[in-house]
Amino acid sequence: MDCPSLECLPSTLSTLESLQTLHIYGCDRIHRWPSLSSISGLHYLTNLSDLEINECGALECLPEGCHKATALHTLRIRKCPSLSVTEDGGFPDITTLDHCLPESIQTLTIWEFPRLKSLAGALPKLKNLTRLTVQGCPLVDPKSWS
Repeated sequence: MDCPSLECLPSTLSTLESLQTLHIYGCDRIHRWPSLSSISGLHYLTNLSDLEINECGALECLPEGCHKATALHTLRIRKCPSLSVTEDGGFPDITTLDHCLPESIQTLTIWEFPRLKSLAGALPKLKNLTRLTVQGCPLVDPKSWS
C-alpha cells in the first residue's frame, strides 16, 4: 500500500482474518491505527505473519496488541520517526522495545528509529529470532545487548 493521501486505515481491517502480509509504504498522513475491534488490537489478525511499516512519518504508534500477534514472524519498521507511546503493547517505552514484540518474531528490521536506545530487554524474549537488522538508530549501543 503506497498511498500518500491516505489519512487512516479502515476500521474493518480486523475482519480480514486470512490476511498474512500487510505492507504500508509512504503513507505520511496516517497518524494512528484504527480501533481494530471492540476490544481493539493487532492480535485479531490471527494469520498476519508479515508486517512492514515504511516511510510513515506521521505514524504515532504501532497497533495495539502487537505483542499478542502470535503469527507475526516478520516485523520491519523503517523511517517512522514519530512513533511514540501506546498503552497496550504498541511501544510502552519508546526508547526500548521491551514488552511489545511477540515471541514469534523471526525477522526484526528497524531502520532510522532515532529515539530507540536499547533492544537489550526485548532480545532475550525473542526465542525464534533468526535475523536482526538495526540501522540508523544512533542511540542504540550493540555492546549493551550482551
